[in-house]
Amino acid sequence: MKQLLEMLRATAEPTRLRLLGFCARSDYSVGELSLVLGQSQPRVSRHLKILCDAGLLERSNEGLFAYYRVVFDGAGADFLRQLMPIFPEDDEAFARDFSRLEIIKSARLRKAEGSMFPVIHQGDERYASYLSDQSAAEALRDMVLEHPVRRLLDIGTGTGRALEVLGPNVDVGVGIDASREMLAQARANLENAGLQNCRVRYADLYELPFVNESFDAVMIHHVLRFVDDPKRALREAARVMSPGAHIVIIDFARINAKGKDTGRALGFSDAELGTWFQAAGLRPEKVAKISGGPGREQIWRGVRIQDEIALHG
Repeated sequence: MKQLLEMLRATAEPTRLRLLGFCARSDYSVGELSLVLGQSQPRVSRHLKILCDAGLLERSNEGLFAYYRVVFDGAGADFLRQLMPIFPEDDEAFARDFSRLEIIKSARLRKAEGSMFPVIHQGDERYASYLSDQSAAEALRDMVLEHPVRRLLDIGTGTGRALEVLGPNVDVGVGIDASREMLAQARANLENAGLQNCRVRYADLYELPFVNESFDAVMIHHVLRFVDDPKRALREAARVMSPGAHIVIIDFARINAKGKDTGRALGFSDAELGTWFQAAGLRPEKVAKISGGPGREQIWRGVRIQDEIALHG
């Protein structure tokens, strides 16, 4: 009863109701919301805190900025599912709000399109953008969506392209990245695609900001080659997977030169990833090659073994 009363009090105020309408569409910073509302940042921050305390919004920090978005789980999400269908979007004041919100959306998109692509894959854009190829996108869908997916985590989301491909077929998609520039691009891309069920946030792949067993599918797309401890990254990914959940790794298959070990910077062998999967409490399940990319792309899929998450290894 107490939480319900807090949620009712939090929403029974025009500015906070407007903020919920905005934050149901995407995640916005205090500065962006202040521009849309025409109110000072301290005042907007106070309203946002009330909504967070009531369990209706969640806050994600990115350096000097914080972004707010409606919650996807718990009593707050249940409350919002009842509220949002009767949200008065045809009200004149709300119509003006959403018109100004389009200005923020357009500014984000222009900034993302005009920015330099960060050097994350040896300076070659193809490694992050090849999912625009239809066959590669279909291969990803086949691997990830062979089983119904309610909650998907994309580790190292980059520009959010994988969430764009999979987002229409999942209930909730969450992307994490350690690059604020990439997150800005992903946020603009997802908003432009109208994927209100997807969000991105700043996070360390070694310390994911989620409780155990939060997701029923996890994907890691061209990331493991660039981390210092891929085995640790896989163990942390396994921690947030529910029993029976699937993990999909997209990366290069290793090709040795003259019989010599070329190192993981040039890809992974099936045996190597299989060993790491098992150490993390994951059972290797399926391997497939991808056509349409720059070459040597492969998808490895594993499943979280019931009650066998490895704590060491």
